[in-house]
Amino acid sequence: MAVVSNPDNSSSSLNPSVCISGADAVGSKLAVIISQTGHGFTAGSVVRWNSGVNGETAEYVSSQANNAYNAEVSGVVSEVIGANAFQLTLAGTVNMTNWFHNTTGVIPAGIKNDDVYFLSGYTAGWMDNVRPSTNGWVAKPVITRLAEDSQGNIFGSVTNYVGSLLGGNIAVSLNNLIPVGTVQSYLGTNPPDGWSLCDGDGSGGGKDWKGLPITSYPDYKNEVGMRYGWCEALKTDQTSWVIGSRIEQNTGTRVISGIVTGVSADGDNGYQWIYVKQEYNNKIPNNGNFVINKEIDPIGGNMRGSEPLEGATYDYTKNVLENFIHSTDASPASASATYYEDPYDIEGASNTFNIYKEGSGVAGLFSCLVPNMYGRFLMGADASNENANDEDSNELNRVGGIESFPLNFEQGLGGNGIFVADDEATAKMVRQYVLPPHLTVNWIVRNSPNSYAALIDTLEIRNLRLTNLPTDVSSEPQWTVYRETEDNTIKIKAEE
Repeated sequence: MAVVSNPDNSSSSLNPSVCISGADAVGSKLAVIISQTGHGFTAGSVVRWNSGVNGETAEYVSSQANNAYNAEVSGVVSEVIGANAFQLTLAGTVNMTNWFHNTTGVIPAGIKNDDVYFLSGYTAGWMDNVRPSTNGWVAKPVITRLAEDSQGNIFGSVTNYVGSLLGGNIAVSLNNLIPVGTVQSYLGTNPPDGWSLCDGDGSGGGKDWKGLPITSYPDYKNEVGMRYGWCEALKTDQTSWVIGSRIEQNTGTRVISGIVTGVSADGDNGYQWIYVKQEYNNKIPNNGNFVINKEIDPIGGNMRGSEPLEGATYDYTKNVLENFIHSTDASPASASATYYEDPYDIEGASNTFNIYKEGSGVAGLFSCLVPNMYGRFLMGADASNENANDEDSNELNRVGGIESFPLNFEQGLGGNGIFVADDEATAKMVRQYVLPPHLTVNWIVRNSPNSYAALIDTLEIRNLRLTNLPTDVSSEPQWTVYRETEDNTIKIKAEE
């Protein structure tokens, strides 16, 4: 890339794809214009310069507080000039009003009365109003909030303080000891950090969306995924929604349905964001992502009189799951769907609305649900087989069983039995499955001892007392720890 004559030396060509120009210091901020093809940043993104030492392309990338390397920060993208250029503020005042947008902003907590915003450890490029606390992450303040003007604009100062590695040398990962996806019995009602109730939601309740957001819980999304249901964020052209209503769409390969669990408060310009949940629910019609009430060893149409013989069933998600479509080749801007205020209705009053494609990357899969263990046992799953999708009730991710069923005992054929034919002469006993409500899981066993790790560089102990130390014939301690009276330090004395 050629460099235009620049007498004040405020421009510099770094490599063929990245160029800094127009260094700007006007008393309120120090900013530069960065030219980088297809940078993909949004206003408010926290970025760093990746020099390429890790084998990746040398360019600006999103910072993230999940380790010391990723947590380096060059500045904040204060303005997106286009797909191939952005303004990077290195220090000083920025207008951060739009960064609080709770679906497209880089501070998803929304507008709060906070003073400092930290680099997020969950999502690259984002900021959080809460200081990170996870061992091995970096607590790095990026912006200090200033005041608001008369128009309601919110300003902050890019400060970019030195980050603090949480835990230092004593940080030890427990992921291999208790991996994501572990199911644990618990007598309390408020699970500790890093755990969720197996209530079909997992978010702790009281939120518009259900489940665990994939930006905050990427490990859960990667390991468990959409297996037990999920929630999507959709941009629609309908601005009046009823919580609990159902939306339905023909994706071209199947009909899917979801329940509206929340409506974003920031509807504008004729659009409204909603959160839609898909999950096991045998009362919600037309959800083609799930197979509901498949009978275990089905009895078919056999019955005695008018009473059918009920048995255990199981539900499961299909191998390939489909989200709501935002656009099609025929309609690239949006795709239509149907809205039912009564979630159980299939033929009543309905309205058609549009789901719009969204360039921010927010639209689509938002969170993953946890399994609902209420009233269920855990049952070991069978090994995978080619017919698991249709025939295996014990395959991983089956929700099945039955709480109770009727038994009609009658005398015949030399003993008691359950008759399944109207004619006792041809009646026969049948096997009746009595599986209780259950969820199939894979059980694992730890197969090696715990690993050892060096935890600390420096040890400080107050009021240390050692007893029963070995002594020699003169009662002098040997191979022991003692305090040096001259400098008040602890030392080790070896046997002389």
